[in-house]
Amino acid sequence: MMIKFKLLSFLMLFCWSTASANPSAGCVHAKQLYQTLCSQDDTHAEIEQGPPGKRGPVGPKGEIGRPGPIGPPAAVDYNRIETEIEEQISSVRNLANSNERTFVLKIEKLEERIKILESREGACEIKYNGKCFWTVTLDHFVPGYDKGVAMCAERNGSPANIYSEEHYNIIMRYLRSKTLAKLSAIHLWIGMRTNPATGTVTLSNGSPAPFMKWYPGSPSKDLARTHMTIVQRVPSSNPSVGIHNWPPTATREGVLCEL
Repeated sequence: MMIKFKLLSFLMLFCWSTASANPSAGCVHAKQLYQTLCSQDDTHAEIEQGPPGKRGPVGPKGEIGRPGPIGPPAAVDYNRIETEIEEQISSVRNLANSNERTFVLKIEKLEERIKILESREGACEIKYNGKCFWTVTLDHFVPGYDKGVAMCAERNGSPANIYSEEHYNIIMRYLRSKTLAKLSAIHLWIGMRTNPATGTVTLSNGSPAPFMKWYPGSPSKDLARTHMTIVQRVPSSNPSVGIHNWPPTATREGVLCEL
């Protein structure tokens, strides 16, 4: 555009300079020259573009188009759905079984506690630190330790332990009253054990015995004498009392039980 403007100015100047000689012919010739140059080199004209204008307002929203074609039917994975349902059911079932087992265990513990309380009623001749103690004796010797275990178990008990010096003295006073009623001496199985090789003594649960009062001349180092009996005599001045070790097959008058 700038080239055309300059060219036009030049031709006008040329037309004016030749106007005095032949004004009409000069201007016509200038016009033809201008048109010829423009038609031959129009594509090479210099173009200058101005800055863009402001954005126009947003036009109205168009109408909603037509719905598309219906797609193919969905493929349902029934096996996967069935597996997921079964997993959820299995999880709920396992939780229910766990709760049921917990409930059953609580019931069993309560029943066991009730049996213990029922067994203690009328059987608790001596109480010490929350435990009940009683004796089971027969008119003849009890053949072996296992018989003593069975006799205690009839009341949900077991052969007793001696837990302290205080407890030992309480038991010995209690046994003296039993001895006075029938015999001059009483020998009863208890639940404690000894290792004749080392002389160590344990309670029935395997823990170290907190107190021990040996019968005079005991313990025996005979390796067969692993079980224990407690002995009480009358009168009280008789020193031949205490606890000694015997083979589990020996015979005793009875058993001292605890619950």
